[in-house]
Amino acid sequence: MFYSPNSDDLNLRAPVNTFYEHINGGGHYYTLLSGESEEYVGDWWNDRLSSIRVAPRTLIIIFQHRGFRGSSATFENPYDSHWLVNLLDGGWNDQVSSIKTYRIG
Repeated sequence: MFYSPNSDDLNLRAPVNTFYEHINGGGHYYTLLSGESEEYVGDWWNDRLSSIRVAPRTLIIIFQHRGFRGSSATFENPYDSHWLVNLLDGGWNDQVSSIKTYRIG
């Protein structure tokens, strides 16, 4: 995919992070722009995330508990393309309750 300033696809024009119910970007999903946070992902999403498509030049921190508490894991994508992370690989499958995202360099 290439960037196009005329595109209507928000994923091409903005730093969109996508959080998926299943590994490899499958199932239901929701999005956060880089720089947004979720103190609690909500009852339906709590402990259901299995993969994340990290936007270019974005750092994401996931937390085990609501309110940005408990154990955490950090995913940094300094590149110009999206990066798909399977949470199963790091033992984080179905463990996420809150999220912080940051825009980086």
